[in-house]
Amino acid sequence: MLPSLAFGKATAEIDLSVYAMQERLDLLGNGLHVYESLLNPSEFMHQSSFTNINGLTIGSVASTSIRVELKKVNTPMLLIPLSGFGSYQIAGEKVLWHAGDKAVLLPSEAFTGESSMRTSLAIFINSDRLEATARGMLGVTGQDSRIFNLSRPREIEMKYGHISFDKVFRQISHFID
Repeated sequence: MLPSLAFGKATAEIDLSVYAMQERLDLLGNGLHVYESLLNPSEFMHQSSFTNINGLTIGSVASTSIRVELKKVNTPMLLIPLSGFGSYQIAGEKVLWHAGDKAVLLPSEAFTGESSMRTSLAIFINSDRLEATARGMLGVTGQDSRIFNLSRPREIEMKYGHISFDKVFRQISHFID
């Protein structure tokens, strides 16, 4: 049994084979995916739901343990684990993620990785829109340099002081439904 999705349970797609999942996720157009179950193929299960909110694509994903290989993708992605753990190798760097502890920012580069049984949020980032919004909010004019460097992978702490971003993203997910 998979951990519960953060949102979209009523409309989620369920895949019982890694090939069905791969075929469906390739329709998102975010790169060529190659997946391999780390379990017996008959034990594999994947469930996901995607939504678009004002041009921002967010996915809620639950899966048994998998190995993944993605070719260069179209957009950077923020992966926020809600259960489970894993690692990715990207651009010569290894990044680790763990529910409640670390999320990862994945640039639009090829990567490989493995994960335990997990549930996560995937936020697909339009880097030009993020840059324009940040410049507007910060009052930065001109185009001398980018405010955000989304070209390398980053581990992102899910706790800062007394703030738990894990709890913040869980609460936001409830509003998406």
